[in-house]
Amino acid sequence: MTTNIDLSDQIENIKNKLDSVGYDLPTSVEECKKAQRQATKDFTTAMKEELKNKPLRKAHLKQLIKDAREKGDKKLVKALKHIQRAEDSNTIFDKLRIIRNKIPSGGLKHLLVPENPNENPKECQHWRQVDVQKKLRHFYKSATDNTLDNQKIESDESSN
Repeated sequence: MTTNIDLSDQIENIKNKLDSVGYDLPTSVEECKKAQRQATKDFTTAMKEELKNKPLRKAHLKQLIKDAREKGDKKLVKALKHIQRAEDSNTIFDKLRIIRNKIPSGGLKHLLVPENPNENPKECQHWRQVDVQKKLRHFYKSATDNTLDNQKIESDESSN
């Protein structure tokens, strides 16, 4: 549907603004569609990466903590560190939830592993049972302790 409205002045203003950024406007409909597909692809990739590892969120929190330290606002630093730890814990629980939901019986209770760790599992005759729930609790505890240790190291380094 065409409206026969002349938008050349608006297009010229946009071109002038984008020239200062260094972006060339597409000159044809095909170029526009190609640029849109590429922008959508780039956006989807960036969103998947952010949802997966949250690098921008982590960097933003670190910057907020750094700024709060520089201002000397200890309450804000403590609150931001609390948020950081909560998000780290949530990430770990999400990973554990994904692992549990992949098993239709509601989760693993135990695993059978070779008694001799150096033995080839395909040829092994003697197995021992490992309690997976205890290992997962140990994994969670060590992961959260490690996160807390890393935050302590970062706070010690920034105070120097």
